[in-house]
Amino acid sequence: MAATNGSKLGKFQGATFAATFSNPANLDVLQVYNEGGKCVFSVDHTGVAHTNPASPTATALMWRLFGSSIQNAFDAPSFAYLDVFQIFKEYGAVTWYLDHTGVVHTS
Repeated sequence: MAATNGSKLGKFQGATFAATFSNPANLDVLQVYNEGGKCVFSVDHTGVAHTNPASPTATALMWRLFGSSIQNAFDAPSFAYLDVFQIFKEYGAVTWYLDHTGVVHTS
C-alpha cells in the first residue's frame, strides 16, 4: 500500500522517525483511549504501533485521541482512508507512515 496524498494529522519532515520528534522522555507519540480510559492503541517513541499496549506511557508527546480503535478515533468519513500521519525526507519522499488501519509502513 502506498502512502496517501495527505494525512489526518499531518506530514512531518525528518530523516528518521526518532529524528522527526524531539522526545527525550521516550513518550508514546500517539495514543488512543477508549470510553473506559484504557489505552487501546499507541505509536511508541521508536515508531512501532501497538494495539492494546501493555505499558503505554503516562501521556503522549503529540496526540491523545479518543475512540474504540485507531479507525474510530476520527469522525469525518471523508477522511476515512487517509493515512493518520506521515514522515518524509527532504524532497517529499514519504519514508514512514501510519495508515488508516493502524499499520506502520516504512521505506
